[in-house]
Amino acid sequence: MSPLQAHLQRARRYRKDNAWQSAWPLAEIPAVIDALAAGQRAIVSLALAVDHNGELSEDFPFSAAPPAPEIKGGSVTIPVEGFSGHKWYRSFSEQIVRNLGESWTDFVQRSRKAAALLPQQLLADLKTDEEIAIPATSAILCRLTWHSEAEWKQQFGRNRVYLHEGETGQPEMGEDKRGIRYVFQYPDQQRRSGRTAAGAEFRIDGYNVPEGKNGRRLFDLAEEISARFPDISREVCAFLKTEWEKVLAHEEIDPAIIQFDLTFDANWERIEVVAVLDDNHPENEPLYEYWRVLLQDLLPVKYL
Repeated sequence: MSPLQAHLQRARRYRKDNAWQSAWPLAEIPAVIDALAAGQRAIVSLALAVDHNGELSEDFPFSAAPPAPEIKGGSVTIPVEGFSGHKWYRSFSEQIVRNLGESWTDFVQRSRKAAALLPQQLLADLKTDEEIAIPATSAILCRLTWHSEAEWKQQFGRNRVYLHEGETGQPEMGEDKRGIRYVFQYPDQQRRSGRTAAGAEFRIDGYNVPEGKNGRRLFDLAEEISARFPDISREVCAFLKTEWEKVLAHEEIDPAIIQFDLTFDANWERIEVVAVLDDNHPENEPLYEYWRVLLQDLLPVKYL
């Protein structure tokens, strides 16, 4: 049995966020971290957990509920009904995020070093929180969450595009290490009509969210674009210069891609990719608006 398997057998298990979590006493955490790193697992989050009568939870209760808010009407103060029964908790956790372009080996070692320091930092935060009922140190454990490289890719992708908004299954806006933006767009409206089982007519108008794995299709395509960016950029800029010379041959331009718009059609089948370019020519600023070039199979086909 490997050291990692031995640690996993001794882990305390509990459910949180619809998944099983693993936690260990604080004294064992350094050895668990080393075993995970030796197995090329990267730690992505940690949290303190507390043993409440044999059950683990990441919710640390307040020593006393905060005073109930009051509504003042004239000179009369009216307590808000039902507020006194509300329970108050606080959690103590940290995440470790992989840097864009960071190799898996580097991420594993960096997460190992970061994770080694975090349990004591979280414990210090807990013990200095005056509102928390501090449990005995023996009742405090640390939860670790980790991924292998294959698990990380399945959940987060190829580590080329960082999402500022949304998630891989429903991306909204991202950026790669070159600073190129990726804007993900979906059909604006969904309109469905029909009849219920009882025969009543219905109609739905609303914002369309990705169906099935469609959102992930957008994100994976963005990562493919980022991987092939040098070739795509060269082709798109050369195409734009040729098209521009047909209109204004005397104007010299120096286009550069700053953004890609990736948009699903109404049937969730075809993805339209448009490159957005700016002009780097010093004498033209700010003469021209941004240029837009339509891509097909990641090759330029039309100046929009």
